[in-house]
Amino acid sequence: MLHKIIITAAIFPLCLPLTAQTQDADSAAMHGELKEVTVQAAMVVHKADRDVYTPSNDIRKRSTTGLSLLGNMMIPSLSVNDIMGTVTANGVAVQVRINGRQATIEQVRSLLPESIVRVEYHQDPGLRYGGAETVIDFIVRNPMLGGSLMASTMQPFSSFNNSGLSLKLNNGKSQFELSGWLNWRNMNVYRDYFEQFTFEDGSQLLRQESPRDGKFTQVNTNPSFSYSYIKPDTTIIYVGAGLWIQSPTRMKMEGVMSMSDASSDINIKDINDNIHHSPRLNFYIEQHLERRQTLVLDMSANLDLSHSERFYTEVPEGQTTPSVDINTDIRDRSFGFAAEADYIKEWDASRLTAGASYSASRTRSKYINLDNKIFHQRQDKVYAFAEYMHRIGHVSLTAGVGGEYFSIDANNDARPQKHWSIRPHLQVRYRINDSHSMRLSMSSWNNAPSLSQTTEAIQEIDGFQIQIGNPELKPYTTYQLFWGYNFSLPRVDAQLSARWRHSPSAVMDFRRWEDGHLVLNWDNAGRHTSWSVSLSPQIKVIPEWVTVSGSVSFFREYTRGTGYRHCIGGFYGSANVSVTHWGFSLMAQYDHGPTSLWGETKTRGEHFNMAMLSYNLNGLNIGIFMMMPFDRYSQETSVLNRYNTNRQVLRTKAFENMFGINLSYNLSWGRQRRDASKIISTDARTQSSSAAGR
Repeated sequence: MLHKIIITAAIFPLCLPLTAQTQDADSAAMHGELKEVTVQAAMVVHKADRDVYTPSNDIRKRSTTGLSLLGNMMIPSLSVNDIMGTVTANGVAVQVRINGRQATIEQVRSLLPESIVRVEYHQDPGLRYGGAETVIDFIVRNPMLGGSLMASTMQPFSSFNNSGLSLKLNNGKSQFELSGWLNWRNMNVYRDYFEQFTFEDGSQLLRQESPRDGKFTQVNTNPSFSYSYIKPDTTIIYVGAGLWIQSPTRMKMEGVMSMSDASSDINIKDINDNIHHSPRLNFYIEQHLERRQTLVLDMSANLDLSHSERFYTEVPEGQTTPSVDINTDIRDRSFGFAAEADYIKEWDASRLTAGASYSASRTRSKYINLDNKIFHQRQDKVYAFAEYMHRIGHVSLTAGVGGEYFSIDANNDARPQKHWSIRPHLQVRYRINDSHSMRLSMSSWNNAPSLSQTTEAIQEIDGFQIQIGNPELKPYTTYQLFWGYNFSLPRVDAQLSARWRHSPSAVMDFRRWEDGHLVLNWDNAGRHTSWSVSLSPQIKVIPEWVTVSGSVSFFREYTRGTGYRHCIGGFYGSANVSVTHWGFSLMAQYDHGPTSLWGETKTRGEHFNMAMLSYNLNGLNIGIFMMMPFDRYSQETSVLNRYNTNRQVLRTKAFENMFGINLSYNLSWGRQRRDASKIISTDARTQSSSAAGR
């Protein structure tokens, strides 16, 4: 029934009377963009390798941050949740960038809407983007020579808060930026849990957990500082430092477990704590040469000190001594480093990009509960690529190839795992006419196993189950085919698309009985295949007043692993409505997230809806919002294993019918000057352990 509502909400406005409207889009680039034929509609320019959206002055005026501006633009297939701080494209997480460099949601929130020239939407990023599936790049114009100040807070009448402050000061060719964000959560949560064990002799046991109490608390702070030196059209130098602090993120659950064998009920207590302290550094230099050539170097480093702990007890009714008492305590220290150098050469109708990168991570994990046993892991990756794009009339062709070497060494008796792969990328875009274009592409990217999957420490999950990592896991490759058809009608801009993905030799979970325990492990014997078809329209029902956008998708997913085969499918989508007039803005949003299947784990996408009314006056924006007025908030995860079938639903009433206020203030002074932009971006990734649990 829900998917029918989404389809109706997305398609119904197409039946309304439509009249033509056009609006010029800004297609000028900051660094001299490749000259190519484009397809232009209201607010969007369809280029060979991306879609370029230009926000109107009205959208800038009623937006408070870069993230809210992205939501107000209502780009087809994109879903922006300003409250949760997420951006997805047809249900898949999106990588966000600012002037080409990879950024966080907090950094996007720090952007002044008036400084954003355009938003570039890469649905099929090239080899330069390191395997990202979808990229949103905010192109920011020159900031003020004097400076700017942005402050905002989102405060419901209970449960959580998002607040931020950003200050930029400029002096000649130098710019200084100081910013900080605080996010905290404090809400009651409840867990419904059902599981059925099938033992080696064929007997079965059903366990049903009913919630008694639950609490989720979290505090994140993210202060940062950056300095940039800019000599226009010649040299850019950028140095940034930041600190991400996650105070104890605690999920505490209490419940009563009933058993099918008529034994006494069991009191369950399950507590998970996670702490992170992560300082980060970044250095970037860009040098423009004669004949439209550019050299770029980007380096980053990251230290992550983390602590993951889990307490789990089962106490039979009427007793005080636990029958199951689990305490998993892991201390991680991880260091990551990454460096990339790129060369870019442009001509009037073509572009060549070539580059090489190296990234490494070193992790030391101490398991306090295993007599302080220490595990080490080393990861090294070397990557080189070349990509060439050329336009011939109405056809734009892109071809490239990347080569990657990946090594994982667990520093134990297992041999190091080495993986070589070739990553081709092909794309053809055909401009049919000024209102229609098609794109077909083939791409691939590599996926590395997680630290928890490769560490062979034994972790208890409950009285029946244990988890053991596999140090011989290898990275695996995902291949993708994408077809997209963009079309523009009076007041309508839309895309019909299809996507197919295949991951042979994927890292997937499997379970087996061993010495009376159900053991969770992973291997490279898995295979994952998925396909989806999506329709994503944006409709200007009443120009400048009422806009509707949305997306509806049908999908199927197939997994095959050790001892199992599974398949799921269905609909998902989103719908957004924006009504603006006289400085007031009314936004309504409904998201029906996709259900995903990986191995034997099925995760139901988030269902979210909200409405917000705001008013903007001279840089001060005042808004009031209501979350979940039409539905209950929950998250659901299921395991489809033949030996352990379970279903877990997390619920909270904190989001249901919840009112809150949103305040922001933007102030800028002085003349405009150019901001630092990054054409490439390295990511010094580190990994941390997580205590095994449900």
